Amino acid sequence: MHFSFENIINDVYRLNETTSPEYLDKKLIKIAKESVRKQSRICLHKSDKDPIHIMYICHLKDCEVKIHKHLNHPEWLIFLKANTQIIYFDDTGKSFNTIFINTEKSQSPVFHFIPKNLFHTLKFHSDSFFIEVKQGPFNKKETNYLK
Repeated sequence: MHFSFENIINDVYRLNETTSPEYLDKKLIKIAKESVRKQSRICLHKSDKDPIHIMYICHLKDCEVKIHKHLNHPEWLIFLKANTQIIYFDDTGKSFNTIFINTEKSQSPVFHFIPKNLFHTLKFHSDSFFIEVKQGPFNKKETNYLK
């Protein structure tokens, strides 16, 4: 198998060509299984400075996503194959809304918009694949974690 992407850091890679390689899902699962975070992603944008960031992501069942919020930009999640929950929290850490996503049940992709400045997490009940789209450039300081 030929994989046309390069490692950026840990379980994050960047696609080097205009078309994704064959067996991409299998490769992402392999990377995620080797990752402490139980996840992997391929960045489709060419640079962290790009104005739009598009990522193809694999989160394994029981992958833990820290409760966080994006201060300046919202994000779109497009679930292609997933059984997950998106849980929203207030600033004190109290959950106030849970969205259930199951693409097998819906028999189609599921789109979900996450507003800026709203704490959230995801709980994965199966190995899942989704696309994340958000405004760049990437800045670590624009993500806050609930303490």
